[in-house]
Amino acid sequence: MMPENHRVHNGLEEDIHMLDEFRTRGEPEILGKLYTRYMHLVYGVCLKYLKDREEAKDGVMHIFEKMIREIPRHNIDNFRSWLHVVTKNYCLMQLRSGVSRQERYREWMNDQRIFMETADDLHPLDKEERYTDGEAL
Repeated sequence: MMPENHRVHNGLEEDIHMLDEFRTRGEPEILGKLYTRYMHLVYGVCLKYLKDREEAKDGVMHIFEKMIREIPRHNIDNFRSWLHVVTKNYCLMQLRSGVSRQERYREWMNDQRIFMETADDLHPLDKEERYTDGEAL
């Protein structure tokens, strides 16, 4: 059995190798393999801060998309630590926005203009000039 230090060191080296390969080739699949190793940690951090499973799942997806853009711009020595900081910052920004998914849903349900269909929406030609069927087509 390998000592703990050796396994951690090999993990860091593998992470750096995969990051370099992603930067060189630009293939999201490479980054996906790396991200998969830490996705459960990202989900856990998101769930801890956001306290909503669906928002945490959304966070996992948004953070992966953000990584694709951000990794080429950063020199990353420890991917796991960097990813933890990115995840924490994402969650804090979501909390600062102050609008949770449930709040957005409640607002949407209470806004009758959004929730209810109107006659204008159903028949847009009725509010404009009258056209014959042939002209409308």
